[in-house]
Amino acid sequence: MEIYKIFIEWTLEIQRVYVDEEFMRAINLLSRLTENIITEFEGYIFGAYEKVDNTFSVDTDNRVLDLSISLTAPDEVSAQLTQEISRVFG
Repeated sequence: MEIYKIFIEWTLEIQRVYVDEEFMRAINLLSRLTENIITEFEGYIFGAYEKVDNTFSVDTDNRVLDLSISLTAPDEVSAQLTQEISRVFG
């Protein structure tokens, strides 16, 4: 859960950054990069609890529990951020 907390805190910290108006769009886009990650992590937690319950509710000596997570950034936000960085620094 610590990584989940870090992503939320990072998002909030980015949103609190004061920059000139010229850079505000880039900051707003940067703070949105974690949108998918936070949602995916929340889904992972609930899915993991269910998998653990299902795995250990079966009376057997041979249990396999496979937990994995893929964290992504929103493609449209990444593309917009790349364009904004190019605009500001290009």
